[in-house]
Amino acid sequence: MSHKWTTTAFASIASCAEEAAQSAVNGRATFLSHDNLNILKCVFSMQLENQSVYRILCFLLDCPAFATYQHHNDPILSPPPPVHLLPCGPEHVIKQFILRTADIDEASYEGNEKVLAESQRQLKIDSLAEMKKTSTGRLIPIVGDQLTIDCLRGLAKYHHDDINSYERLDWIVTVNGWFHIEMAFASSLHKQHLGTSGGIGLHKAFDVLQHKGLMSTQVKGPFWHHLDEAL
Repeated sequence: MSHKWTTTAFASIASCAEEAAQSAVNGRATFLSHDNLNILKCVFSMQLENQSVYRILCFLLDCPAFATYQHHNDPILSPPPPVHLLPCGPEHVIKQFILRTADIDEASYEGNEKVLAESQRQLKIDSLAEMKKTSTGRLIPIVGDQLTIDCLRGLAKYHHDDINSYERLDWIVTVNGWFHIEMAFASSLHKQHLGTSGGIGLHKAFDVLQHKGLMSTQVKGPFWHHLDEAL
């Protein structure tokens, strides 16, 4: 497989996925989520999710030759129990589509306006007719971190006197991203209960568990991953 063949194949897959997203947004309940993207190729940031371990193991468990293994039904090979079991079945299927990345800084009001316009352009709901549909018959939840949500709410306040519901952004429903709230809560627990190695706080627990790099909070690297496991 040459580099040209690979890039052509990826471009074809991306185009098909984009068309599927455009079709889904017109026929199904939809929400959007966006954030700044900083692509790094660093060894320290390449962490494997714990739940992915069983998925990798499934390649072995699902192998036809493994069916005759004496202990293939051993409980130790069972999938990990779910934290919160979600309903399953055809009526509960949720599809996710990844839109194309765009060179837009969404840390400002202007940037968020550009992101909204770019998202609608990619989903082909930016024509005048589609704008009318959005203003009269669509509600699109947008999930994001605190900065994103604050910017979108600020935009709505800024446009509150505009002439129609589309320009006023009445069609947007802002939803806080719980992952960022969970990270902030964990950092708060760390700050309040770190203590010392001689006390009964987290410092002593980290020493007993031999967890390294958790004495001070960090925004880069796998700090959140390690803190979540330790807690």
